[in-house]
Amino acid sequence: MWHVPGSTSAELLGSQAACSSGEPGFANCRSAAWWTLRELLDPANGWEIALPADDLLTGDLTAVKWRVTSAGRIQVESKEEIRKRLGRSTDHGDAVIQAFYDPPPVEETHIVWYEDDYRISPF
Repeated sequence: MWHVPGSTSAELLGSQAACSSGEPGFANCRSAAWWTLRELLDPANGWEIALPADDLLTGDLTAVKWRVTSAGRIQVESKEEIRKRLGRSTDHGDAVIQAFYDPPPVEETHIVWYEDDYRISPF
């Protein structure tokens, strides 16, 4: 079952939710990115984000639905599902999402060479 953005059925995850690149809360990074902008635009969170008065952009950002998976993670509709439902793509909304999303850092891996072999080091 998909929910309209702004619904409260998954707010228990709130800001603890994060990208599937190793952190709990979201089914994938796309979902984390959409949820991040949702939280940034919520006046209760104290951010002062201003977007242009653009009907197409507003439509894109409010059209996306989300659900909580059986694993308890937030998952937004795929771009294909949205395109099928709306009859158009949400490219303007996607551009704003990408502009505001700062994915979690990826642990750096370094290759250390030892004579004839190599080992991967987390340092």
